[in-house]
Amino acid sequence: MGKYCLQASADRLIKAYGGYYDRRTGAPRFKKRKTNPVTSITLRNNFHDTKEGNVGAIRWLSENELRVTKLGKITVKHRKHIKGQIKEATLKYENGRWYICIVYELYENRHDEFSYGGLYVGIDFGLTDFLTFSNGKAIAKPDLKKINERIQYYQRKLDGKK
Repeated sequence: MGKYCLQASADRLIKAYGGYYDRRTGAPRFKKRKTNPVTSITLRNNFHDTKEGNVGAIRWLSENELRVTKLGKITVKHRKHIKGQIKEATLKYENGRWYICIVYELYENRHDEFSYGGLYVGIDFGLTDFLTFSNGKAIAKPDLKKINERIQYYQRKLDGKK
């Protein structure tokens, strides 16, 4: 686990200095461990051959169990199973809970749903439909009232945490 965490930290530092030298952001600042404890670990998925075949260091065991090398089994709550290869996972400790962000490489292209065979697709943001594509497919407006109510609920819940 050690070298992949260091590589991810080095990548973030290179990205920060790249933004600074391109004059997109300010200079990166050193953050002390006392005032800013590390709350995330980034793990890259390296594949190796075993008796089971080519297996990654981060893999799904069942629908709600994830196996991470050197950490063991992790029970995960997730909404949708994604068909793809796990490339990277970030474990993050925030507001008294652990979260995991997983980066996948998808096996199938999902953009075929909206393409019509040409190079260009026209998109119209409308009043009656949220999006209308040049091939006639339309996406309805999202219900923002429900979304705003959920945001307010979780903001009130987080206010009491700190």
